[in-house]
Amino acid sequence: MNSLDSRILRLGDTFAHRFTSAGTYRYTIGVHCEIATPDHHRSFEIVVAAERGKASKTHYVTVSSAQNGLTAEPESLHISNNDVILWSPASAATPGFAVRGASKTATFDSADLPANSMYSHAFGSEGVFEWRDVRDPKLNGSVTVVAHSPCRSADERDAYLRKLGEATLVMIDAPKAHPKKVSVALGQTVFFAVRNGHGISIVDRLLLVGLNPQPLPP
Repeated sequence: MNSLDSRILRLGDTFAHRFTSAGTYRYTIGVHCEIATPDHHRSFEIVVAAERGKASKTHYVTVSSAQNGLTAEPESLHISNNDVILWSPASAATPGFAVRGASKTATFDSADLPANSMYSHAFGSEGVFEWRDVRDPKLNGSVTVVAHSPCRSADERDAYLRKLGEATLVMIDAPKAHPKKVSVALGQTVFFAVRNGHGISIVDRLLLVGLNPQPLPP
C-alpha cells in the first residue's frame, strides 16, 4: 500500500467532493503542483444542475494512464446539486495524481481539501501513523493499524472481512479532528471528511520530517 498523503492519490486512496454550487466545472488531472489550467491542458467537465435530486447520489470516476497523459472515465458528468463525485485510481499502474477544478463561482482541489470534501486511505501495514496538516500543525491525529491474527475458521474469516468493510470516519473541523485517534485492522480504510476548513491535507508526519529535516512542532 502507498503512503498516507492526501496530496497525491494512489491505489488505495480516493477523493470525493460534494457539489453544492450550480454551474459548469472544468477540471484537470495531474501531479500536484504541476497541474496546468484547463485552458492549457486536457480538461474534463462536470455540469451541476441548480436543482437538487430527491436524494444525494454518488458518481464514480476512475483515473488511468493514456497516451496523452491521465484520463478520466467518464470524461463528462451531469449531476444534481448536492451530489457527490468520487475519484479513484483504476489500477496500481496509475501514477500518483491530484484533481483540481473550478466553475465561475466555486473550486475544488484534492491536494488542498476544501469543505465538503473527503479523502480515504486503505492502510496496508501495521503500526502507528501520526498525520498532520501541512499548513497547520495544530490539525493532527493518529491511526493505529493492528494486524489480524490468522483466521482459523470460515466464521473468523467472515468476521474479518466484515471488519474491513466497516467505515472508520474522522471528521475535520479545522483546526480540530474528531476523533483525534482511531484504531483499525490491517487493510481497513479510514475516511477523513472535511466539514469546516480549506486547503486541508492529511500527510504522514514522517513524510514531512523527510522533506523538512528541521524539527516539527510537538
